[in-house]
Amino acid sequence: MTRKLAVVATTLTLVATFMSFSAPASASTVWNLGDVFAGVGGGKYNVYDNTGTFKETIDQAIGSGETTGCAFNPAKTKLYTTNFQNDMVAVFDDADPHAVLHTFSTGPMSNESVVFDAAGNYYVGHADGDRDIEKYDSSDNLVATYDVVTGPRGTDWVELSADQSTIFYTSEGSTIRRFDTATSTQLPDFSTALTESFALRLLPPGDGSGGLLVANFGDVKRLDASGTVVQSYDAPGEDSWFALNLDPNGTSFWSAGIFSGNLYRFNIASGAIEVGPISTGTSVAGLCLKGEPTAGTPDQLSLVKTANPTTYSSVGDVITYTYEITNSGQTTLSGPFSVSDDKQGTISPCGSGPLAPGGSTTCTSTHTISQADLTAGSITNVATASSGGATSNQATATVTAQVGATPRMSKQDAVATLQALLPTGDADADRKINRAIREIGESLASQLWVDDSHLTDLGRRVFHEEMEAARALTRIVNPPAGVAGVIDSLVAADRALARIAVDEATAAGGDPAILAEAEKQMQKGDEEAANGHMPEAIKHYGRAWKKAQLSLI
Repeated sequence: MTRKLAVVATTLTLVATFMSFSAPASASTVWNLGDVFAGVGGGKYNVYDNTGTFKETIDQAIGSGETTGCAFNPAKTKLYTTNFQNDMVAVFDDADPHAVLHTFSTGPMSNESVVFDAAGNYYVGHADGDRDIEKYDSSDNLVATYDVVTGPRGTDWVELSADQSTIFYTSEGSTIRRFDTATSTQLPDFSTALTESFALRLLPPGDGSGGLLVANFGDVKRLDASGTVVQSYDAPGEDSWFALNLDPNGTSFWSAGIFSGNLYRFNIASGAIEVGPISTGTSVAGLCLKGEPTAGTPDQLSLVKTANPTTYSSVGDVITYTYEITNSGQTTLSGPFSVSDDKQGTISPCGSGPLAPGGSTTCTSTHTISQADLTAGSITNVATASSGGATSNQATATVTAQVGATPRMSKQDAVATLQALLPTGDADADRKINRAIREIGESLASQLWVDDSHLTDLGRRVFHEEMEAARALTRIVNPPAGVAGVIDSLVAADRALARIAVDEATAAGGDPAILAEAEKQMQKGDEEAANGHMPEAIKHYGRAWKKAQLSLI
């Protein structure tokens, strides 16, 4: 089957200082556990979150070819993808921006599937050519080739048993075959009860005794330990089920129609459609999920580490690290669980068990900022989680020292500068300066601020008060020296607040359409500032900040 950014000089200077602790300006896409990767052809994969929301498209940089099966290595640091027509494997970095780390050709023709063992070795199945199964080590060196029985096609889709040696595979026919890589022995067929079989996954405990799931083109079948069909899964209008992968929650699987290009998540027990149809708009010839609990990597732990707050400014500030451990394997882990952190030491126990597949537990540790931390400018921690013989991926968290004035500090300095100007000898000027001091003071209320660079949900008030302050100051007929600088600093501070909010919302995956509107408001603010319309500039920055908040709802 064919597989188918000008503003006044003072403003720019202050913004440059503020941006030393804000999020990157470029968009960021983090791959999370449960994200779905769909081979959509042309050397590309679409990435969706676990609810089916589109995140991004990644490109193998091969130029063409149908993209089929894929898999993450056990540490979840790399994504291995196949290219059917070009007989290539392309390896993506899990870390944003997900660069292609390596591409290489496989020996036979039409590579279509890839599956890992617990040690990080992996097997590649081929539909054509000599139809062999190839084994590669974790450094991508070919270490073994297995000549197996095939027909009517090749070793299209391969699945590794929990014993680390038995391969279950399909050849687009009625049969699911097995081969022992430890002894290079063809084993008895697992089942001959199918019609046109493609992608398959073993169910817990991952040795065949718990049965398996297989895309059987017309529908998806669940087979028991004897290879007998015991359940079928289907969706209206679908008749080209081709890809199939397990969800990290341990209770669901994903499949897709190669011709319809629709993605679905099914409940294994009930057969109910939990997600979908999700239309890719093109054919889908392969799927994989980050954190998929495959039989060949039975005991898997995934670790996510976060820091709160992510910035610090003085000795004595406290950073709280949270470690979330997830069982991304196929079997329940009894625990205990522990975390080893290169800066924080060992946290044990970390949360509690047992953890069923897809289950999570958390623990925390704290760090008090020292003068050495301030001098260093940032702290980066690296941690891993473990339980028994299972070890997680490395998870990092970085917190950064705030360098120079923050937006809130700049506003405080503005108040001090204005107070030092009084009395000016001009009653009207004094009245307007006092009003500006009052407005700015109200914008500094603690309930409006999360920290010196981030506002609470009530933060829109800050921009309103600053706009009124700037309006009062710009109406002084003969402003004393220093007023213009205060106005510029207020505009720069509010621009920085908005810029930080927009950048961080972008990094968090906020709604792209709403964030585009936020960027338009940022541009309008910059134009007004460049034309000397400072209150109007602040108004637009406030709107941009609000859009950033709305993008995350």
